[in-house]
Amino acid sequence: RTRSNKIQTLFVFIGFSSGPSAGIRHATALGRMEHIDCSPATEPPMILVADADSQAARQLASYFSLHGFRTVHTPRGEDALRLAYSGRLGLAIVDVDLLDMSGHALAFRLKEINPEIPILMTSGDYRPELESRARQVGVFFYVHKPADFRLLEAVVAKAVTAPR
Repeated sequence: RTRSNKIQTLFVFIGFSSGPSAGIRHATALGRMEHIDCSPATEPPMILVADADSQAARQLASYFSLHGFRTVHTPRGEDALRLAYSGRLGLAIVDVDLLDMSGHALAFRLKEINPEIPILMTSGDYRPELESRARQVGVFFYVHKPADFRLLEAVVAKAVTAPR
Protein backbone atom coordinates (compact mmCIF):
# COMPACT_ATOMS: atom_id res chain seq x y z
CA ARG A 1 0.00 0.00 0.00
CA THR A 2 2.74 2.47 0.89
CA ARG A 3 4.69 1.60 -2.24
CA SER A 4 1.72 2.35 -4.51
CA ASN A 5 1.31 5.73 -2.84
CA LYS A 6 4.94 6.55 -3.62
CA ILE A 7 4.46 5.53 -7.22
CA GLN A 8 1.37 7.75 -7.53
CA THR A 9 3.21 10.69 -5.99
CA LEU A 10 6.17 10.15 -8.29
CA PHE A 11 3.81 10.10 -11.28
CA VAL A 12 2.12 13.33 -10.20
CA PHE A 13 5.35 15.22 -9.71
CA ILE A 14 6.82 14.09 -13.00
CA GLY A 15 3.56 15.01 -14.69
CA PHE A 16 3.84 18.56 -13.44
CA SER A 17 7.54 19.04 -14.19
CA SER A 18 8.60 21.21 -17.07
CA GLY A 19 11.46 20.04 -19.24
CA PRO A 20 13.29 16.73 -19.11
CA SER A 21 15.82 17.70 -16.46
CA ALA A 22 13.16 18.97 -14.01
CA GLY A 23 11.35 15.61 -14.14
CA ILE A 24 14.57 13.76 -13.45
CA ARG A 25 15.36 16.03 -10.50
CA HIS A 26 11.93 15.35 -8.98
CA ALA A 27 12.20 11.60 -9.55
CA THR A 28 15.62 11.50 -7.95
CA ALA A 29 14.51 13.52 -4.94
CA LEU A 30 11.49 11.27 -4.44
CA GLY A 31 13.67 8.17 -4.79
CA ARG A 32 15.64 9.25 -1.72
CA MET A 33 12.37 9.28 0.29
CA GLU A 34 12.10 5.48 -0.01
CA HIS A 35 12.06 4.89 3.78
CA ILE A 36 9.40 7.48 4.62
CA ASP A 37 5.93 6.17 5.44
CA CYS A 38 3.56 7.87 3.01
CA SER A 39 0.34 6.10 3.86
CA PRO A 40 -2.80 8.21 3.41
CA ALA A 41 -3.51 8.17 7.15
CA THR A 42 -0.29 10.08 7.89
CA GLU A 43 -0.11 12.38 4.88
CA PRO A 44 -1.14 16.01 5.15
CA PRO A 45 -3.58 17.17 2.47
CA MET A 46 -2.20 17.80 -1.02
CA ILE A 47 -2.44 21.46 -1.96
CA LEU A 48 -2.55 22.35 -5.62
CA VAL A 49 -1.29 25.80 -6.61
CA ALA A 50 -2.35 26.65 -10.18
CA ASP A 51 -1.06 29.94 -11.57
CA ALA A 52 0.28 31.03 -14.96
CA ASP A 53 2.94 32.99 -13.06
CA SER A 54 5.30 30.11 -12.25
CA GLN A 55 7.40 32.16 -9.85
CA ALA A 56 4.33 33.11 -7.80
CA ALA A 57 3.12 29.49 -7.84
CA ARG A 58 6.52 28.18 -6.71
CA GLN A 59 6.71 30.73 -3.88
CA LEU A 60 3.25 29.89 -2.59
CA ALA A 61 3.81 26.13 -2.91
CA SER A 62 7.16 26.45 -1.10
CA TYR A 63 5.54 28.42 1.72
CA PHE A 64 2.95 25.70 2.31
CA SER A 65 5.58 22.95 2.00
CA LEU A 66 7.59 24.62 4.74
CA HIS A 67 4.45 24.64 6.89
CA GLY A 68 3.88 20.89 6.64
CA PHE A 69 1.69 20.51 3.57
CA ARG A 70 2.34 18.46 0.48
CA THR A 71 2.17 20.76 -2.54
CA VAL A 72 2.31 20.69 -6.29
CA HIS A 73 2.18 23.66 -8.63
CA THR A 74 1.35 24.02 -12.28
CA PRO A 75 0.59 26.82 -14.75
CA ARG A 76 -1.91 24.61 -16.61
CA GLY A 77 -5.47 23.68 -15.76
CA GLU A 78 -5.26 20.31 -17.54
CA ASP A 79 -2.40 19.25 -15.24
CA ALA A 80 -4.47 20.33 -12.24
CA LEU A 81 -7.42 18.27 -13.47
CA ARG A 82 -5.25 15.15 -13.81
CA LEU A 83 -4.27 15.55 -10.16
CA ALA A 84 -7.92 16.03 -9.16
CA TYR A 85 -8.93 12.84 -10.99
CA SER A 86 -6.30 10.94 -9.00
CA GLY A 87 -8.35 11.64 -5.85
CA ARG A 88 -5.31 12.92 -3.93
CA LEU A 89 -6.16 16.61 -3.95
CA GLY A 90 -7.18 18.15 -0.62
CA LEU A 91 -7.40 21.83 -1.56
CA ALA A 92 -6.76 24.06 -4.58
CA ILE A 93 -5.38 27.58 -4.78
CA VAL A 94 -6.19 28.77 -8.28
CA ASP A 95 -5.27 32.03 -9.96
CA VAL A 96 -7.72 33.68 -12.34
CA ASP A 97 -5.17 33.31 -15.17
CA LEU A 98 -3.76 29.96 -16.27
CA LEU A 99 -1.95 29.12 -19.50
CA ASP A 100 -4.61 26.86 -21.00
CA MET A 101 -7.91 27.91 -19.38
CA SER A 102 -9.31 30.47 -16.98
CA GLY A 103 -9.12 29.89 -13.25
CA HIS A 104 -12.91 30.09 -13.17
CA ALA A 105 -13.18 27.23 -15.69
CA LEU A 106 -10.72 25.16 -13.63
CA ALA A 107 -12.63 25.85 -10.39
CA PHE A 108 -15.89 24.79 -12.07
CA ARG A 109 -14.36 21.54 -13.34
CA LEU A 110 -12.69 20.78 -9.99
CA LYS A 111 -16.10 21.12 -8.33
CA GLU A 112 -17.57 18.72 -10.91
CA ILE A 113 -14.92 16.15 -9.97
CA ASN A 114 -15.19 16.73 -6.22
CA PRO A 115 -17.97 19.05 -5.00
CA GLU A 116 -16.43 19.13 -1.50
CA ILE A 117 -12.98 20.41 -2.50
CA PRO A 118 -12.12 23.79 -0.98
CA ILE A 119 -10.95 26.26 -3.62
CA LEU A 120 -9.23 29.57 -2.96
CA MET A 121 -8.79 31.97 -5.86
CA THR A 122 -6.13 34.64 -6.31
CA SER A 123 -6.03 37.50 -8.76
CA GLY A 124 -4.05 40.59 -9.54
CA ASP A 125 -7.12 41.92 -11.37
CA TYR A 126 -9.38 43.98 -9.11
CA ARG A 127 -12.55 43.90 -11.25
CA PRO A 128 -15.50 42.98 -8.96
CA GLU A 129 -17.13 40.76 -11.59
CA LEU A 130 -14.20 38.32 -11.34
CA GLU A 131 -14.84 37.75 -7.64
CA SER A 132 -18.58 37.46 -8.26
CA ARG A 133 -17.96 34.85 -10.96
CA ALA A 134 -15.61 32.97 -8.62
CA ARG A 135 -18.34 32.74 -5.99
CA GLN A 136 -20.76 31.41 -8.62
CA VAL A 137 -18.45 28.48 -9.44
CA GLY A 138 -17.96 27.54 -5.78
CA VAL A 139 -14.80 29.36 -4.71
CA PHE A 140 -14.99 29.85 -0.95
CA PHE A 141 -12.19 32.42 -0.53
CA TYR A 142 -11.03 35.08 -2.99
CA VAL A 143 -7.92 37.19 -2.41
CA HIS A 144 -6.21 39.89 -4.41
CA LYS A 145 -2.50 39.76 -5.12
CA PRO A 146 -0.13 40.34 -3.58
CA ALA A 147 -1.63 37.90 -1.09
CA ASP A 148 -0.64 37.76 2.56
CA PHE A 149 0.69 34.22 2.95
CA ARG A 150 -0.15 34.13 6.66
CA LEU A 151 -3.78 34.96 5.87
CA LEU A 152 -3.85 32.21 3.23
CA GLU A 153 -2.29 29.77 5.70
CA ALA A 154 -5.05 30.51 8.23
CA VAL A 155 -7.73 30.04 5.58
CA VAL A 156 -6.14 26.80 4.35
CA ALA A 157 -5.81 25.45 7.89
CA LYS A 158 -9.48 26.16 8.53
CA ALA A 159 -10.54 24.65 5.20
CA VAL A 160 -8.66 21.37 5.63
CA THR A 161 -9.92 20.83 9.18
CA ALA A 162 -13.56 21.79 8.49
CA PRO A 163 -16.00 18.88 8.31
CA ARG A 164 -17.15 18.22 4.77
